Amino acid sequence: MKSGEKKFDGYDPETNALKDAKDWDKWPPSGNKPWEKAARQSEINKARMDADIASEAGSKLEYHVPTEEKAAQLKEIFAEEGINIDVIVTTK
Repeated sequence: MKSGEKKFDGYDPETNALKDAKDWDKWPPSGNKPWEKAARQSEINKARMDADIASEAGSKLEYHVPTEEKAAQLKEIFAEEGINIDVIVTTK
């Protein structure tokens, strides 16, 4: 993929939603070590950029994750950060 481009995993025309599958079993890191904080912030920044891209395209964004636990973690993070992404559980 060219620099500056973003590829999503799918699009649902019925809901006007861009979809992005996240196989995140070990994210977000839960510790407070500098590398864990940096990794968490990096993904938060990417999520914010993804949400902005979807919004600019006139669509909403869905992250599909493997477990309810992961969905709850991400929903909490996105709410705290003011990021508008729907988190959907899609089992493997």
